[in-house]
Amino acid sequence: MSISLVTGGTGFIGAEVIRLLVERGDNCIAFDLHPNEARLAGLNVEVEQGDLGDGDAVESIIARYNPDVIYHFGGMLSVPSEADHVASFNANATGTLNVLEAARKRNVKQVVYSSTMVTYGQNIEGQTIDDDTLQRPNLFYSATKIFSEHMGIWFQRKYGIDFRGLRFPGIVGPGVKTPGVAQYNAW
Repeated sequence: MSISLVTGGTGFIGAEVIRLLVERGDNCIAFDLHPNEARLAGLNVEVEQGDLGDGDAVESIIARYNPDVIYHFGGMLSVPSEADHVASFNANATGTLNVLEAARKRNVKQVVYSSTMVTYGQNIEGQTIDDDTLQRPNLFYSATKIFSEHMGIWFQRKYGIDFRGLRFPGIVGPGVKTPGVAQYNAW
């Protein structure tokens, strides 16, 4: 049986991923700054409150549960990131560094990272976006996501962590409370 740690585990994407992981038989731990346990109702899941920007807290959780995989979906979204760039860097970039460093120290096999399509910005050349498309972020949030993707690539090359990044488009669904495009789409 696999043990999965999900940062942002009671968030919009994290809670749905936990549901899928539990369904396939994984033991899951949700790590969240502001846990919304109602999103995990009916599931046998450990919920831990903590700040990704606190390296000791991240390492402690990873040491305690010894996960096989970390699904790193925690962080600050675009609108709050634009309002507080320092908090955004702490949650998104420092938080990702803390996850990767703790994964390295504890020999976690894989880190799956949640990024975004807005890393490309608005000046996209051509009709197709692929791995060779130049990224020109116009948001601070986007810059922290690109930086975090490249940290993961470096940890993969240097330490062999199986790092995988997902660039999500706009996610639509009920219950989005963070102000921004995702909330508008959900309405």
